[in-house]
Amino acid sequence: MYDGKIILDFISEEERVFLLDYALNKAPWQKSKNEYWSERCSYFHSLEDDNIYKIKMSEINQRIKQALITHYTLGNLWSDTIHIAKWPEGFHADAHYDGEQDPAYGAWNYTHRKFGTVIYLNDDYEGGEIYYPQYGIEVKPKAGCLIMHRGSSDQLHGIKEVTSGVRYAIPAFWGDEEEYNNEF
Repeated sequence: MYDGKIILDFISEEERVFLLDYALNKAPWQKSKNEYWSERCSYFHSLEDDNIYKIKMSEINQRIKQALITHYTLGNLWSDTIHIAKWPEGFHADAHYDGEQDPAYGAWNYTHRKFGTVIYLNDDYEGGEIYYPQYGIEVKPKAGCLIMHRGSSDQLHGIKEVTSGVRYAIPAFWGDEEEYNNEF
């Protein structure tokens, strides 16, 4: 059973514009050993503690945590990563799940991830819909919304190919094991 949730206007228009400006003009896009992700992710925890973008994202991170705890009736949670992801034209993500051992990705070492969340910073692109093939659900998220779902195999999801423009989103992954805490 799909038990995810979409919260429209999770971040304010002011926050959305602030973070999108960061993504477009100031974000340091990190190189990665995995060519697919190289120069497409900007991690907030790598910024200086007094950085205004890091401070704003820390506030939003706490709101995401509270939304998860409330929706799923949970105890405490910790995020192991939160960053901006850039999805240029031609990029997509095959159907996968965020936790457990996902055979589609080989040696997947993120079994501590119990939940995944995504905030959408823009919607002025074509394609890029999130889909849940097990349930026949496909969503073109509106800018400012939050989508959350469990990380388990019954929440298989993917991202359709971006066919025009660039999709900017803020994914985060959450678990109940404090040792994976990478909050800032």
